[in-house]
Amino acid sequence: MTYLVPNAPADLEAGTEVYIFAWTTRDTGGQYPTLDWQGIDKKVYFPEVQEGDGSTESTEVDIMPVDPGFGYGYGYTNITITKVELGYYYMAQWDAYPTDGTIPNFDVPPVVIQPVWKFSGTAEGQAPYTENIVLYMQAVDPSFVE
Repeated sequence: MTYLVPNAPADLEAGTEVYIFAWTTRDTGGQYPTLDWQGIDKKVYFPEVQEGDGSTESTEVDIMPVDPGFGYGYGYTNITITKVELGYYYMAQWDAYPTDGTIPNFDVPPVVIQPVWKFSGTAEGQAPYTENIVLYMQAVDPSFVE
């Protein structure tokens, strides 16, 4: 399928294969629908390693260039915990899919309940805003964790 990709990176070489993450397409009255995209990544191909080769050499691959200043850093420079709570985390334990061709058991699964510490607060980073964060940590002695 062919799409129009508005605001595509200008330095993308013709014929470069890419992966595009998009939310929707729009009919703008042209020959092709317009793709409302969020991200574009260059496809990276690694050479096949022959079985028994034993080679551990890495292959250098050029990645798609990103303009300086694009986006914000993901690191936090300051985290302030404003609340600590002891709570419970629960997770359903679904049966593994059978390998003998039988139908899996989709009944209500057993639930594992585990105490956790819940830390709530704010985080400041390289972005020009403060984010609310919630962090969880097991509140069980590690010798009891499987």
